[in-house]
Amino acid sequence: AAAMEAIARALAARIAPGAALPGQLAAFPAGDKLPRAEAFVMESPLGHKFLRNAWRAAYAKGGKEYVLHLIVAEDTAGARRQLAAYLAFTGQPAALAAEGRVVALEDRFNGTVHALWRGNRLALLQNDSGAAVSPDAELAKLLPP
Repeated sequence: AAAMEAIARALAARIAPGAALPGQLAAFPAGDKLPRAEAFVMESPLGHKFLRNAWRAAYAKGGKEYVLHLIVAEDTAGARRQLAAYLAFTGQPAALAAEGRVVALEDRFNGTVHALWRGNRLALLQNDSGAAVSPDAELAKLLPP
């Protein structure tokens, strides 16, 4: 026990005093968020290779869980390309990829996934449990105008 405590103290001493969670997590609204339910998914969020670099947080409302994803692309074109690829996957017209407008993506594996694109960010709402939430309101909290 003493040896483990010594190791723990040595590791704790190496943690930078100003260490904090990544800034992207601050974008996620606090209400209804489950504790310690945040993660970073570098490749294939939602199981799709055309999506990359997504932060995610799980939420619950009325006993039903839903997930918000935040993709931070290298630039506006990168975020648009990911949304356009998702639309192509679902067989929906690319014209639906309008910046600032919520679009419902009919994903055969994940159900209806709502998306909002602003600048170099793409927000996704996955709610296959049927939680009573408004896609427009939830996504606007994550990517305000």
